[in-house]
Amino acid sequence: MGTLPGVLLATGCAALGSFYAVLVKPVMARHGGLKIIALTMVIGGIGLWLLVGAAWGKWVNPASIVDKPALAAVLAVLILASYPTPLQVLAIVLVTSCVLVELFWPRLRALARR
Repeated sequence: MGTLPGVLLATGCAALGSFYAVLVKPVMARHGGLKIIALTMVIGGIGLWLLVGAAWGKWVNPASIVDKPALAAVLAVLILASYPTPLQVLAIVLVTSCVLVELFWPRLRALARR
């Protein structure tokens, strides 16, 4: 019973994320996925920060949170001498690659059409 709420929350999050992705597809086509996802993350982060602060009284300083996995991995190696696992390196490479492809998608698409 201990993991059931977490599984239900993860399933609900996946379902809502999928529903959102389908609804926002026309907006992403018009403005680009990177801009829309960045805007969504900012709005969602502010909303979550306000909700947690108001509901539980836990006001976290947003500047104190390191949310860049690649930067966190580099700092862990430099400061703690703690090396990432191969799976973590793969995750960093995949996420970074996807962001770069999204960033250069119009150029890549034009090259592919030639």
